[in-house]
Amino acid sequence: MAIKHVLANHILIIELPAKIDTTNAQEVEAELLEILDEYPHDKLTLNAEHTTFISSMGLRVILKLKKIDDDMEIIDVKPEVYDVFEMTGFTDMIDIKKAYRVVSIEGKKLIGQGFYGKVYRLSPDTIVKVYYRGGDGSDVLAERRLAKMAFVSGIPTAISYDIVRVKEGNFLGSVFELLDSEEMVELIKKDPDNLEHYIDQYADLIKAINTSKSHDLDDVRLQAKEWLIS
Repeated sequence: MAIKHVLANHILIIELPAKIDTTNAQEVEAELLEILDEYPHDKLTLNAEHTTFISSMGLRVILKLKKIDDDMEIIDVKPEVYDVFEMTGFTDMIDIKKAYRVVSIEGKKLIGQGFYGKVYRLSPDTIVKVYYRGGDGSDVLAERRLAKMAFVSGIPTAISYDIVRVKEGNFLGSVFELLDSEEMVELIKKDPDNLEHYIDQYADLIKAINTSKSHDLDDVRLQAKEWLIS
């Protein structure tokens, strides 16, 4: 079968085949174990970029590798394969990273920016927040969790439904559903006679944040105070 693999900086990276099922599971397992035995390493990474199907027999192979190398990770997992890992509880046992859909922001309108990155409109009903700090995606995941907690607490907020990789710069981003709308600053510029209405809306948002009893939103409350001061 000749499974591709490379050892670099004490990390053994093995490329999983397109499928692992009853027809090839034993062969795949034997070759993987042979590679592990031949190349001592500090960390094992399985690259599932080309894997489109895995059966229960394939899962048993993965589980055996996990027992041998507890620090194992699986990267670039296609959504359909990731769903199998998630349904079977493998995502709770193994560090499994889903392959991200790639989007382009070339020519897209910049509609806002903040501490973590910039927001572009992808289409009339979707936007993407691009996180220029890079890293392992912890910023993206942290903000997604925070947005969900805010939503549950009754604070109006957009919920991210997808994490993507941005073609320009290879940064990560969160995609939100947001109907074609404008920033409050732009609305005030166009409609200064309704300034009090916009101030009331802003005040209601600040009030909702500060009256929430969730301790998970403590950092957001501090940020809201900074908004008021600035």
